[in-house]
Amino acid sequence: MAVNQWRTAYNQILIFNQTISDFQKLVQDEQPLFNNGESSLFLINYCESSYIDAQVKLIDTLAENMNQS
Repeated sequence: MAVNQWRTAYNQILIFNQTISDFQKLVQDEQPLFNNGESSLFLINYCESSYIDAQVKLIDTLAENMNQS
């Protein structure tokens, strides 16, 4: 893997990790609002779905880059 490809992959992984962390916090912050009746189940599901999608994208990126090594 060329240095440029490695840097690109590394940056993508950092971004996905931050995105996952952000979605996890969003899910955690939305739950108390839902429990107090200030949020909806739709919003909770959307946040959780986005969190899972980001994790899948990270795994796909890691697998893709391992195959290129």
